[in-house]
Amino acid sequence: MLVHRLGTATFLVFGLFLYFVLIPNQVETISYGWLRPGTLPNALAILLIVFAFLQMFTPPNDIEELPTLPEFVRAVLFIIGVIACAYAMGQFGFLPVSIVMALILMLVVGERRPHWLALGGAAIPVSVWYTTEVFLGRPLP
Repeated sequence: MLVHRLGTATFLVFGLFLYFVLIPNQVETISYGWLRPGTLPNALAILLIVFAFLQMFTPPNDIEELPTLPEFVRAVLFIIGVIACAYAMGQFGFLPVSIVMALILMLVVGERRPHWLALGGAAIPVSVWYTTEVFLGRPLP
């Protein structure tokens, strides 16, 4: 039960850090467009805070195990991959890196159906790019 509460408290503190420190210091104010750049990050940080707070008061599952070594290694590799993709986006741009990252993630979790790979690996990153860059007029890395 302690692991459950500590994990939930970590998400709660991280959400508060996002909302009060990181987002205000890293999101710039602009004078054009109908949607302010901080709207979505702030909304998501608030959701993280609310859900973490609610999770603090839900009973944990009966199974309280620490992750096995292979699970831990996969989690660490995933975090390293996300950091590498964030770096690569700065070098090569959002669209090519997001497509490759989405395809790799889908293959790692076992998805092999071509139509789902095309949708998740190409259509969704392209639609995110189009919505952000073209429709909202906000630059992506």
